[in-house]
Amino acid sequence: MRTLSVTFLLSSALALVKGVAVLLPRSPLNAGHDFQTVCPTGVTCNQVVEDGTLTWTDFGDSQDNEGRIGWCGTDIRSGHFGGLPDVSVSQNLFTSGANWCGTVVEISRGGKTVVGVVTDACDDCDDRHINVGKDAFNKVGDLIVGEYHDVSWKAIGSIDLANPGAQIQVPTPSAARVIPVERVKPEEKAPKPEEKPEEKPVEKPVAKPKVVVHKVQPVCGKGVDCGKPVSGAMMTWFDTADSGDNGGNIGYCGERITSRFYDGIPIVAISLGRFNKGEDWCRTKLKIENEGKSLTAIVMDACAPCPADHIDLDIKAFAKIGNIDTGVYHDITFTPIGKI
Repeated sequence: MRTLSVTFLLSSALALVKGVAVLLPRSPLNAGHDFQTVCPTGVTCNQVVEDGTLTWTDFGDSQDNEGRIGWCGTDIRSGHFGGLPDVSVSQNLFTSGANWCGTVVEISRGGKTVVGVVTDACDDCDDRHINVGKDAFNKVGDLIVGEYHDVSWKAIGSIDLANPGAQIQVPTPSAARVIPVERVKPEEKAPKPEEKPEEKPVEKPVAKPKVVVHKVQPVCGKGVDCGKPVSGAMMTWFDTADSGDNGGNIGYCGERITSRFYDGIPIVAISLGRFNKGEDWCRTKLKIENEGKSLTAIVMDACAPCPADHIDLDIKAFAKIGNIDTGVYHDITFTPIGKI
């Protein structure tokens, strides 16, 4: 997978002209902090994580963030820190002895890239899973899809979360470093005795528009019990990319199966018997768990010889939670979690 690079220009950007501070273009990796190309203790810079999972969170929702203070002790209610999007990585990465707080990460998908800073931990994410705010997610994906499994990401440096700096401003595409200087205040003129100071009109607060967030539908298709796990199930694999198996055939859900993914989500087939009972499983998202590992896949086909509790998963996704040489697992759990 191709990974895009980010260029950082570290030149001065603040000049003093006739007593007035003039701000020149500056770096998106500065925003009042000192960006370093050195990663924190235990974090390896420029080590690319391939086929990672990307999800999003509404950082302004206190129910999601429990008081809005992230793992690293910063206020994450705005979704940004010093102009950089907030990012959370797996809690496992913190407990392994690495200090991810303040790590600047580059996230790439489909030729698009976004850069953010780690300020929080995700307790239900695996080591390849990265979670961002909706604005950052929207730069590389579609909020309606909600989850991708074909992203790459890497640590590219760090900033000091404890030192916000004298000037924190929204970054611009141009690059240079902001150097805080003392601003020159103009002389205050006293009002004339016969005149009263001009009263400034009181600005009324403007109500913010209500933002409607579209996520994966919380309901499933007809006859499918959303959120109800199926335990003790069987899992096998098939090679979606093998024309001998699929030949570009039209799947049961009406779309040609020639790729391992549908909207970035791995493909899985479920028993034809379930469809024959009137259950609508097409485009249902399944959370599949095996031996302490899990992933999300989308139902796009039916498996005729499979019994009711048997799923057939794409080989590449199968390898993330099982051993391809084993071939068959008889004690997995799959749960329908929504429909796209």
